[in-house]
Amino acid sequence: MIRFLIEISVCQLVLYGFYHLLLRNDKHFGQNRWYLLLSAGMACIIPMLEFSTSSPVSSSVLSNTPFHQVAVTISQSQEKFMASGMDNFSYSSLLYLIYFTGCCLSLILLLNDIVKLVQIINHSRIERKTGYTLVYLENISSVFSFFHYIFWDDTKALKPAAADQLLQHEQAHIHQKHTFDLLFIELLKIIFWFNPVIHLYKRALCEQHEFLADQAVMLHTQPDTYCQFLIKNLFQKLDIDFTHSFSQINVKKRINMIYKTKPAKAARLKMLLLLPVTFSLLLVFSYQGWAQLSVEPYDLRKINIQTLYLNCGNPLSLDLPEMPEGAQVSYKIKGGELLKGEKENDVIIIPAASKVFVEAYPSETKLKDFTFFVRKIPDPEIQPVVNGVEFTKEELELSLAMLSDLNVVVIPDKNLKKFLPDDANYYPRGEVSLVRNDKTITTTKMNGSFDHTGFAGAQAGDKINIAVNQIYRIDFRGQQIDMPLKKRFEILVIDKN
Repeated sequence: MIRFLIEISVCQLVLYGFYHLLLRNDKHFGQNRWYLLLSAGMACIIPMLEFSTSSPVSSSVLSNTPFHQVAVTISQSQEKFMASGMDNFSYSSLLYLIYFTGCCLSLILLLNDIVKLVQIINHSRIERKTGYTLVYLENISSVFSFFHYIFWDDTKALKPAAADQLLQHEQAHIHQKHTFDLLFIELLKIIFWFNPVIHLYKRALCEQHEFLADQAVMLHTQPDTYCQFLIKNLFQKLDIDFTHSFSQINVKKRINMIYKTKPAKAARLKMLLLLPVTFSLLLVFSYQGWAQLSVEPYDLRKINIQTLYLNCGNPLSLDLPEMPEGAQVSYKIKGGELLKGEKENDVIIIPAASKVFVEAYPSETKLKDFTFFVRKIPDPEIQPVVNGVEFTKEELELSLAMLSDLNVVVIPDKNLKKFLPDDANYYPRGEVSLVRNDKTITTTKMNGSFDHTGFAGAQAGDKINIAVNQIYRIDFRGQQIDMPLKKRFEILVIDKN
């Protein structure tokens, strides 16, 4: 997730830079408005797209590759999302905590502004007009709009012509639905609060809104008259981010835009330059062909890779070209640990992150870098068994004669068990209790297995309560890894042979 946020932020920076360099001084205000909105949204989509122009892997490579194995090219979005968040736990957890705290604070600020507006509306005199509602402000020297509301400074004396121009300006914001634009940007600010570019998007969009509203007023007013009005009338901006305040922050630029001659249609051809920019972003963030395995001298010609499991020993066999006698192959790895196998070109990779980067060096020559995606180990299943036969959900009954054969097993994912059997050894921890009439008779600790002597006095109608509080896995090196997986079972003892 953090990676996607960073990639999206980079796309926003590039697309905003295109606007700032080529479009911001153009008089195509409507085009600029839609560019800012669409580019801000497109930046969120580009890193999530994936495409590849690679040709199929030859049959010689895949002839002995099981279905579960994959080639070096891995372009499944599911793998990318499963892998996100499996980097170093403490570091990534801190980043997530900081990020979501920032999101919550940004959301609180937005809701606080909405509450302010609602309070102003509820405590002010309002007057309904055709197409809008006037809210007369008291003790607030500001004029601004929000959806169909125009908040009007009733304390400032304006000439009828000036008041009409100001009203037309705010009506233009309402008719062109500029509030929806600002709310969209505010939502992006909540998600990308850490990215200063989204604040530049907000400022640029507000500028285009003002230009569009001024343009609407100019349909009924002479430029000189309206510009004099802009210079003479100053209103204070209310501290609410998603409203359109009639202020003089950009008066000089607004006046320049009013008198600026609209460029020829050829100016719109600037938008064609957006095509190579977008293509470059797609190439960098969406194209999956960079990790393709190419057959070149001193390159890995073929590599069959089992799906890499996190914190497991994943054996790989690397087929290298013939090397000079005495040449040694060394490896560098990032995101995990690499052990050399029994044969010369065999290795074992133990991933510790969502991606593993491996470099192979035959002698002094560096081979291509390879990126391997890593998946989390699927949670195993916990089941009571009798003589190795699992209970089904509907069969939690057991005769007195079979109590000595009762046990609890932890069943690993079938693919993990099949391809990495040395990493698929699970054992339960917890308690097994004999209960009669809702009263516990005996309790036995369970650590992999449990002692059955506590069942010696069991009677028909008793219950066996199994509480698995934790499981642990023994990996291929014999190390114990605890896992917080819990489950409870209640088995009814019946008098049946």
